[in-house]
Formats: sequence, C-alpha cells, structure tokens
Amino acid sequence: MRLIGVKRTRFIVDNFFEQSFQGKEPGKSQFDKLNSSTELHYLASIYNWDDGTALLEWVVNHSKCDRATALMIFWRSEPDFYTRFNSESEADFEADVFRLVRLIVSNFEANKYKKASLEYNPAKEGYDVDYVDPKEKWSIPNNLKISVKGSQVYSVVDIMNSLKSWLKALQNRRRRQKRRKR
Repeated sequence: MRLIGVKRTRFIVDNFFEQSFQGKEPGKSQFDKLNSSTELHYLASIYNWDDGTALLEWVVNHSKCDRATALMIFWRSEPDFYTRFNSESEADFEADVFRLVRLIVSNFEANKYKKASLEYNPAKEGYDVDYVDPKEKWSIPNNLKISVKGSQVYSVVDIMNSLKSWLKALQNRRRRQKRRKR
C-alpha cells in the first residue's frame, strides 16, 4: 500500500481537481512539483475528465509514470470507442481523447512504462478488455489488456473521510436501534 499524506493530497486537489469549474487551467509549473509515481497515480485516479486531457498527457509522458497509471488513464478513456477512428480529424470533437489514447498505445509499444510497482486491473473497474467494437478500425494491443499487480494508492485524507462516513453511519444505526426499542 502506498499512502499520500494530507499536505500532498491537498496540493493535488487544490491544483488539479475540477479546475475548469473554477475557470482555471492546470499549471505546468505546479504539475512539475509532483515527484512520485504514487502522486501521479492518485492525481489520475481523481481526475475529472471534464477538465480536458492536457494534464493527462503530462502524466503519461512523465518519466515517473507507472504502467498501472497509464493503463488506468487508457481504460478510463473508454478506448474501444476510439478504435473507430484512424486519425484526429476523423475523431473530430473527440480528437483530444483520441490523441491521448494513441499516445498511450505508442508509449506502450515503445516500452516507455518500465516501472510497474502500482496496481491496476481494468476488469475490476468494469471494463470489458475483450470487447471489440463492430466499427473498429484498429485493435487495442494485448499488452494493454493485462492487469498490473503492485501496491494500491490511497490518500490519508480519503481514508479519514471514509472512516468519518462509516462512524456517522454506525452512530445513525445505533440511534435508530435505540429509538426502536422505546
């Protein structure tokens, strides 16, 4: 298990989470302050795709990007849809995600993601890695269908919030039980 502390979690959330809703764009200088594959993975795991793909391109091109992180971004892009297109112009308004998908495929083909210390399994997230789109023009390479075993990434803040929610539910359940006994 890999943990991200409170300060680093807040840094990631404050600088990269749902920036477009605040009228902001992620800054490359802030991104360059991310210094581990664990932080990149956490960022990718909480990223809101409505913010665009530029930041995700930075992640998959980062020298510390883990194979699991690239796979997670790949599968969350719903790549089977993009197999319908051969070019960005053909993908039209989906060109940015198509470019990201093809970039990850290219990086895998070039064996860019040598580090594989984190975990990702697309099937656990509900992706059917064997699905073939009837309109497919290119195939998803087999090496992008294989899960990666390794450490899971957690944020201390997320763990604390989960515990608070669990305790609140427990308190509510006990309160209901006491009322029912009256």
